[in-house]
Parts: sequence; structure tokens; C-alpha cells
Amino acid sequence: MAAPLRALSGTPACKTASPLSRPFFQLNGMSLPFYGALGINITNTRADVQQVCEALMSPPIHSIWLMPSAEDGAFLSGLVADLAGRFGTPLFTPHLTVRGDTDLPVAALEAGIAEAAATIPAFREAVAAIETSDGYFRSFYARFRISAPLEQLKQRLDSEMADSFMPHVSLLYGPVAPAPKASAAAEFQRMLTGRAITFDRLCVVRSGQDIPISEWAVIETAQLGKGI
Repeated sequence: MAAPLRALSGTPACKTASPLSRPFFQLNGMSLPFYGALGINITNTRADVQQVCEALMSPPIHSIWLMPSAEDGAFLSGLVADLAGRFGTPLFTPHLTVRGDTDLPVAALEAGIAEAAATIPAFREAVAAIETSDGYFRSFYARFRISAPLEQLKQRLDSEMADSFMPHVSLLYGPVAPAPKASAAAEFQRMLTGRAITFDRLCVVRSGQDIPISEWAVIETAQLGKGI
């Protein structure tokens, strides 16, 4: 996070938003107790100034996802919807995160997935197990072994975290009651273990732990094996 900007007490340190820019501040959850209808300079509290300036200066966060084929993606989305209906949990697009929560420039991420996709063809991986945890984004997931293609993608796109790589596709986000979750995990274990999933593209996605799931969005896509 960017260092807070210093502002002298009692000195107008930041020009408040005009009416046209009001939604930006509302969407970012910022409080502006003094609002100038004509956009004039108004002295705010030190906390308000810091909040505004941090939001303006914080770099955008993105991730790199490995995506299942259209057919397998529809199948996995159906499982996510099934569990969301049972437990009242959020809907999301099933994916395998290769690199998460990075502030690298989008152009660098786009170049990275294009280069990786050009040398690695689409591939199939069998679900190794269905597992659960207390983590919000790893509450209930299908785990995969680290195969050669997955290892190559991780080394190319996020080598610094290769040692802790645990490839998985989450099927449920958020805390749910342990007993029914364990029962559902056993059900999905019987249904999914050994089932092969085809992965055929990489995506740069606007997503992160601090970004609402409803606002996650694909920015760029690279088809695996396109240059082969």
C-alpha cells in the first residue's frame, strides 16, 4: 500500500470531488463529510484525506488464471452453483490460479501469458482429491497433482512461489457448517476423483482478496498451444 500523504492540520490538503466524480468515492467506501457542490477547496479531516489519496495511489491488483475448456467449465460451474444453492455461498467462475494478487502492470502480465501459452499446448489433468479447509477461498476444492505442464506454467509466470504451489480449482467460497461440508466433500470425492479436466487458456483477471467477487473480470486471454 502506498505511504500515506502528509497533510498539515487546518490546511486545505486535497480538493474534494465534484458531483461528477461522486460515484468513485462511493464505490470505494470513502466518507466525505464536507462536499463542495462546485468542487471548491474544502478542508477535510486528516483521515479523510489519507483515505482518498491511498485509494488514488494504490496500484490495481490482478491474477493469472488457468481456465478449463468450455465444456468442463460449464460442468464445474454447475457444481459451484449446486454448492452455492446448498450453503448460500457466492457464485464465481471456476479456475486454477497460477499467480494471485499481483500489482505487476497489466501489459507485463499479458505478455507473460502470451509467451507461456505459445509454448504449452492444452492439456488434461485428473482430479487427485476433493479437499476442504478453513480458508475462505479454499473452503472446498478439487486438487490436482503438479504435472509437467502445471509446473512449467508456474515457473514461467510465478517462479518465486513455485515451492508453495498447490494447484486446485475451488468449488465453494466461504465458511459453512463443518458436518454438511464434510458430507458434501465425501459425495464430490466419489463423483470427481480421477475425472479429467481439460485446461485450454490463460487469462489475466482483475481479481483479488480485496476486490468484490462480483467485480472480478477477465482482461486478456491467451489460448494454450496457439503458437505451436
